[in-house]
Amino acid sequence: MRVRFYNIVVVVAVASVGCAGAGSRDLEPPGTQEAVATITASDAERHLAFLASDALRGRATPSPGLDTAVAYLSRELASFGLSPGVGDTSYVQRYPYPLVRLTPEQSRLEIRGPGGAVLGRPGVDFAVSPGRTPRIAGRVRGVAAPAAAADGGSDPPPAVAAALPGATGTPSWLQARDRNVREAALRNAAAVIHVVDAATSSDLIRDVTAAVSRPARLFGGLAPLAEVFVTGALLESALGRSIPAGELDSLLGTVPVEIELAVPAEHMDQAEGVNAVALYRGADPLLSNTYVVVTAHVDHLGVGEPVNGDSIYNGADDDASGVTALLEVAQAFTALPSPPRRSVIFIAVSGEEAGLLGSRWFLEHSPVPVDSIVADLNLDMVGRNGPDSLALIGGEFSSLGRVVRDVAGDVENLGLVVTGDRWPEEQFFFRSDHFNFVTRGIPAVFVFAGVHEDYHQPSDEPDRVDADKVARVARLAFHTVLRVANSPDRPEWSAQGREVLRSLGR
Repeated sequence: MRVRFYNIVVVVAVASVGCAGAGSRDLEPPGTQEAVATITASDAERHLAFLASDALRGRATPSPGLDTAVAYLSRELASFGLSPGVGDTSYVQRYPYPLVRLTPEQSRLEIRGPGGAVLGRPGVDFAVSPGRTPRIAGRVRGVAAPAAAADGGSDPPPAVAAALPGATGTPSWLQARDRNVREAALRNAAAVIHVVDAATSSDLIRDVTAAVSRPARLFGGLAPLAEVFVTGALLESALGRSIPAGELDSLLGTVPVEIELAVPAEHMDQAEGVNAVALYRGADPLLSNTYVVVTAHVDHLGVGEPVNGDSIYNGADDDASGVTALLEVAQAFTALPSPPRRSVIFIAVSGEEAGLLGSRWFLEHSPVPVDSIVADLNLDMVGRNGPDSLALIGGEFSSLGRVVRDVAGDVENLGLVVTGDRWPEEQFFFRSDHFNFVTRGIPAVFVFAGVHEDYHQPSDEPDRVDADKVARVARLAFHTVLRVANSPDRPEWSAQGREVLRSLGR
């Protein structure tokens, strides 16, 4: 599970809403118990031992160890009889993740406006970030309209400009930045121009310039949308007048300015991230074209700073445990005498530790229509802490939470006490791969046993993971996914969940 997280705070009242029949044992057909019996602690121990071994060297994205892990997962998923999930022949989905160095000292920014043409000084008047391919969750309100095209035509503008107020890194600043980026993407702009608050502009521009001078991996390669941070003084020079406080957004919507931007970049390698994807086709003529997704992340931190002489960050609990549970669930589905009504997609994603990249790429390049995905069950860190201890993150936001709790109460010998989020201050809801599904409006829950003293340490080794607990969590996940896959009704958002969606711009 990744460390960085979104600074979004949602205050909710806890409640659960069920979809019709979704918590019923009637949704589990004959042969279910025989299928569940294929989920064993010995199998879990075997998968964990390989995925979290020193030989895979921490499975960083990208790395040979990650490639080896995904190859192992592909073989296992194929051996169960699952279909390839990427086209008709492949279990592997790749995405660009190259190492790139921008050369900010060679960047060029010219703004032409009523006050004339102004050439900015890189690192002083402006800074350029590689940009982001943003999640577009819906129309964004309150951002300045772009300047009109110079020729008065209707072509997409070269840039969208908007104020970026407040202290760098604060929640309001981060939300304003994301809002500006989404608005630029919605308008098919080539760049977003953040006009930085005068009190923080010099520090911000200096820090961004220093950061992009260092080689960094860019998800998807160079993003089509560049982010430029400029001082208000530079914009005022191009406009030929000062900008009174509070007028910036409305001014940018009405004053015609042209932006010319050049950002040289050096590609130092062309590495890729990899996901393993497999499909279990449902039986219903109509519902088989809808999908329940199971996710877990296969990547970890790779090789890093030694601690007590150990530099390999094995990531046994984080998240070889979740991937192991995913494999066991997949095998159990293929042991059913007949498939459920809906189809099930199993995705072991990479790049989670770098920012939920693999799940984001899957959704942006999904082999099935995204609106046909009805739910995501995410398994991350499920093998530590008390043998009966398990938290359901986000369960109050949709009827999926009710299904998981019904399974925990109905099914014998699970030995799991499912609680809600016991650590709301940590904002775990925003920190694992289910969140990318939420941003697309797909109900999702995060099954999680909590952090511990070995979290993101080399000591997160296979012998510290409770393989029996992983197997029991896999059984919980199997029953949950089976019930959702057999239900005629899609999971539904609760009132609290709809508030979350609104906060994300959906």
